Amino acid sequence: MRILISAALFAAAPVAAQETLETYPQRNFGAWSVYGFQGDCWMVNDHVGGASVSFSTNPRDNDLYLAVENPAWSHIAADASIDVRLSFAGSSGVYPASGLARKGRGFSLFLKGAGDPRLTPLRAASGLGVTTLNVALDVPLADAGQAFDYMRRCTEEIRK
Repeated sequence: MRILISAALFAAAPVAAQETLETYPQRNFGAWSVYGFQGDCWMVNDHVGGASVSFSTNPRDNDLYLAVENPAWSHIAADASIDVRLSFAGSSGVYPASGLARKGRGFSLFLKGAGDPRLTPLRAASGLGVTTLNVALDVPLADAGQAFDYMRRCTEEIRK
């Protein structure tokens, strides 16, 4: 009997390991994919003018993470400090960002102190304008309402 129990536990180990990586099931909503991975929630659109745009939340803080990456870019130095202008829902602001470590192909930033309420105006916006250095992107959000709703549910689940 002990052998059967040990075998069952050993066989379940890879499944348990996989579940810790995929923490919320992936669903697609038009151009957006939303999923939980390694305890963080991600909302990703890989088709924004050749760029990939990602939003992320995690269980440890309330900041909303934004990353923008394009394989064709090479002018953003890794770990560089840059300013990024974000425009959405009738407001515009400049936020500090860091160059991604992948050969200068993008940048990321945290909307510090923003918390999940940032998802509400983004969900209501028709688009997000992103401008920095030689980069100007218009990220369409008009059809992303269901993706934002699923992202909110994912975030609530990982913070339980």
